[in-house]
Amino acid sequence: MEKFYNMSADAVMRDMKTDANGLSSAQAEERLAKYGQNKLAEAKKPGILKRFFMQLGDPMLIILLVAAGVSALTGMLSGESEWADTIIILVVVLLNAVLGVIQESKSCIVHKLIEGSRFNLLIIESNRFNRSATIMFGLLLAILRK
Repeated sequence: MEKFYNMSADAVMRDMKTDANGLSSAQAEERLAKYGQNKLAEAKKPGILKRFFMQLGDPMLIILLVAAGVSALTGMLSGESEWADTIIILVVVLLNAVLGVIQESKSCIVHKLIEGSRFNLLIIESNRFNRSATIMFGLLLAILRK
């Protein structure tokens, strides 16, 4: 089967069993029941705890964790009870990981807002333009840039 992007508009409409007027409401309902919505499954997003531990996988943070371990070990071996260096390093590492998770969450929200505002999508159905969130196999779409 030839790729749709290499075919003429008439050939695509013929293969999709539609025309320039779009599907009728009955045809749209039938195809929706038969094929379901033309929608990609959203990837499962990692939870907040997993994102936190992913932040700790940064090479610089690993170096800081090793430094905290060395600092604690040398303090114990020398008999000192001074833990300030170790605690400061660990606080910096934890703060960096928490801020990384917060920043990542904010960037995902902004990305969704930008992504959702670029285009208006209209469906040609029964020779009329309709706004619909339901997209299915064989519909004619008009994409308008905002």
